[in-house]
Amino acid sequence: MSSFILMGDVIGSSRQNASDLANQLQGLVGSVNAARQDDIVSPLTVTLGDEFQAVCKSFEGASRTVQQCNEGLLRRSRPFELRYVIYQGKIETEINPDIAHGMLGEGLTKARELLSRKDSSRARTQIVLEDKESETFHTLLYAIIDNMWNEPGLRRFPEIFAELLYTDGSDEDVAEMFDRERSQVWKYRRNWNMVVYRSSLEMMRQGFFRQ
Repeated sequence: MSSFILMGDVIGSSRQNASDLANQLQGLVGSVNAARQDDIVSPLTVTLGDEFQAVCKSFEGASRTVQQCNEGLLRRSRPFELRYVIYQGKIETEINPDIAHGMLGEGLTKARELLSRKDSSRARTQIVLEDKESETFHTLLYAIIDNMWNEPGLRRFPEIFAELLYTDGSDEDVAEMFDRERSQVWKYRRNWNMVVYRSSLEMMRQGFFRQ
């Protein structure tokens, strides 16, 4: 039986203070583990100073965990950026429910190889599934979602972007939260393509993975 392996690493970690980065990554991992414990078999575990791995219950669970990481980064004003691998593959040893460490298997090896690949054209989120139609669909879906990291609005106001993307607050509520005019928030929604990103996230949450 195959498992859903999630790995991630920090983009450009060599340009950051190692101690600060380690503390920030550990803080993010801890909050994601608490929020997504129902989706996780073996928790997000920092394996090196700038990498983590986990085992999730399902592809949808791995996707929700990735989005929880992204939301956490936005709400922390983007102290760093992550890239991910979601890999469906075999783990031969017993899965440790307390820490994602000390496990062996072809799936883990292949996921690590993908994560370590130095290729400027690689996708921010790489997906490998046994069902190739599902893999193609979700790769395209993630390409849309990952494009949001290039949005000028996200770069300028990551906390506002996160509130519009991940919650159902009204324009009036968001305006009051961030001391903006309601008309400004309405323009943010329109100019930042929030309908596209929210629709893509909703499709992912509903799940289009074929067992």
